Amino acid sequence: MDANNRYRKVDLLLKGKIYLQGRVEEACIGIEAGKIVMVCKEPNAPYAEKVFSYTGKKLILPGMVDMHVHMRDLGQEHKEDWYTGSMAALKGGVTTVVDMPNNIPFINTRESLLLKVEKAKEKSIVDYGFYLGFPASLNELSKSRDMIFGVKLYPNDLSNSENLVNLLQKCAELDLLLIVHPEDPTLLEECKKWASKIGVKLDPSLHPMLRAPVVEYFAVKNLLEIARRVHGARIHFTHVSTGESVKTILHSKLEGRKVSFDVTPHHAFLNSRLYAGRQANIAKVNPPLRPEEDRRIIYNALVNRQVDAYVTDHAPHRFEEKMAEKYEDIPPGFPGLEIALPLLLTEVFEGRADIRVIESYSLKPAEILGIAKGQLAVGFDGDITIVEYGVEETVKGEDFFSKAKYTPFEGYRLRARVVDVYLRGLKVLEEGNVIGRRGVGCFARRIER
Repeated sequence: MDANNRYRKVDLLLKGKIYLQGRVEEACIGIEAGKIVMVCKEPNAPYAEKVFSYTGKKLILPGMVDMHVHMRDLGQEHKEDWYTGSMAALKGGVTTVVDMPNNIPFINTRESLLLKVEKAKEKSIVDYGFYLGFPASLNELSKSRDMIFGVKLYPNDLSNSENLVNLLQKCAELDLLLIVHPEDPTLLEECKKWASKIGVKLDPSLHPMLRAPVVEYFAVKNLLEIARRVHGARIHFTHVSTGESVKTILHSKLEGRKVSFDVTPHHAFLNSRLYAGRQANIAKVNPPLRPEEDRRIIYNALVNRQVDAYVTDHAPHRFEEKMAEKYEDIPPGFPGLEIALPLLLTEVFEGRADIRVIESYSLKPAEILGIAKGQLAVGFDGDITIVEYGVEETVKGEDFFSKAKYTPFEGYRLRARVVDVYLRGLKVLEEGNVIGRRGVGCFARRIER
């Protein structure tokens, strides 16, 4: 801890039980000009104009970093926009999000990216970053490098190995992450043909078979093989949902490969039984919820801290869209930003996970992205989340800040709630209410690797 003398003056001082490098200690955090400048015991605390003491069952955590969200906007404002999406993030203790490129228009050029940047600058109350979609010209990567953390690959992008090698080489040259939705497009088509051949009427109960586990496993396996041909490529598999995929990725890590992966709350806590009940339409998501055996492996990888990141894949749609009668018309995805951290902390406070599991939603994604977020240490941004534990709350979609007021976690019992949030030392959530102004968010600050 940095024990500077108490005669120093800072903008803001927070006191209480603080999560510091794997442990919880009574301490103080001093923030000046938006950055943490001191972490110390109270006798060494500096003078501050503003002092907040969090006593009782309150815990001071770093602001969470969600590296996979869909904030919509740009032609999809009816689903979500940067203001409501960032409100949802704050409600869940998230201070930084990285947004996916599947907007209208699709974001795969610097020109289209600038449209999104303007929306975020105007509306966001959290800090942000972006991924670019697979561009028609690789020159777009160099042109957009200052505004992106990586390139997102969707299943249809995985069909041409030569194009993938060229993309991997360019990403390695620019130190850009390649973040992959791992589903093999050829096998996806085979699953559709199977359904057509047997003449079944498609409904959500068939969703796990129409995107079978082998579809994900082959995509992971094949891309890792392609990546062997490119030195320095960094590959990140997102929303991994099967046990075989986890085993394959962990084995690749043991070989020293630059590979990482994340898992979602829904794949860790829910299973495919939801497709047989009243939540079937709501629970439709890609990749699908899996059988209990796979869910258990995903959950264990999360609580045993084998995963590199925990993400929501926050993907809001209008309720009316999710209630479509035809399976094909039901859009995949649902909101998740407001409950991901409380779900994780419920595992901690009920004794099933170590407190260090929160690093999968803070420190570890921040390290993957190379940003000054995710930990309470000198030099990092003053992004702070205050949680209250020992409470008992029930998940209700109707209470969400998101425009999508539904969730497959409806009725779940939570043992923690987010109370206050600070973004670069500025309080933006107070007692669960958003008080930050539109546009206070900015590009997440990078740090030198």
